[in-house]
Amino acid sequence: MAAHWRRNVCSPRGMWWNSKSSPSGFCGRSSYRKYAKAGPDKRKVDVMLSPGADFFQSCWVVQDLHLAMRKWHETTGIGPFFFLENQRPDDYRYCGVAAAAPLFGVAFAYTGKTQIELIVQHDDAPSAYTKTFGRHGAGHHHLGADVTDYDRRLEAYRALGLEVTQEATFGGQRYCYVDTREALGFMTELFEWNSDSKAFMADVARIAASWDGQDPYRSMN
Repeated sequence: MAAHWRRNVCSPRGMWWNSKSSPSGFCGRSSYRKYAKAGPDKRKVDVMLSPGADFFQSCWVVQDLHLAMRKWHETTGIGPFFFLENQRPDDYRYCGVAAAAPLFGVAFAYTGKTQIELIVQHDDAPSAYTKTFGRHGAGHHHLGADVTDYDRRLEAYRALGLEVTQEATFGGQRYCYVDTREALGFMTELFEWNSDSKAFMADVARIAASWDGQDPYRSMN
């Protein structure tokens, strides 16, 4: 899929990709309380402090992808937005159990080095999005990090007693959501991009840096 994104990055049509947010639950348990009481394992904290994680993405769950893109652009001037619609991840697991994958749409834009991501879910499949907001809620959902040591960091989060709400692959690349809401107020996403995806995202960031305001919403379907 990354190669598909790169092929389309200069296409005329365009280019790529309160509520019920109580942190209690953690897929049936409030495991962070146990962690907070016991204190972190220093070995696991050392993993978190080590180089290899680049937090650069901030994501909002929305109810209407096109309306959200327009409001973001008109309110902040951010753009262009690149979007994909009617997508499903592969190898999907919810709270550690294989499950039917949700149907979703995704859009993103860059402001400096920060990626703004917007996600809409179109069905009732259990997911990290419905876990946070229910079927019809919306709001800030997670911070995302591209990591070079995916398995090591994922196990470090698990060792802290935090639930991994959703795991899957998209475009052949792994990602997951860790339920850090009780600690941080939002979830944490880990993903591992390959070299093609990293090059594509660098291209998109460069496009945003020199954008002339034309064609603010660009489909990658």
